[in-house]
Amino acid sequence: MSRNVEFIQILRKMFEENPGKPTFELKEKCSDCEGQVVLAITRTSGGYGINGAALLKGKNERFLVKCTDCYSAGSCRKHHPLMTHES
Repeated sequence: MSRNVEFIQILRKMFEENPGKPTFELKEKCSDCEGQVVLAITRTSGGYGINGAALLKGKNERFLVKCTDCYSAGSCRKHHPLMTHES
């Protein structure tokens, strides 16, 4: 099973177990600058939306979080976006 599918299954379970909760906030560190990042994940009609950061798949299928400044600076070209922040 791919990490993308696993990630989507985790999100689905989080929202199913908390049906009245429209958004989950996760506190992470930016993988570049190590600054504090708050990811806001919301269920949308097309799947899931994220605000506050970019979520990427890096080497070894690991997830990386990039703050909006580091993502905008283009330091993540070698990674594959899973979800990116909404402007």
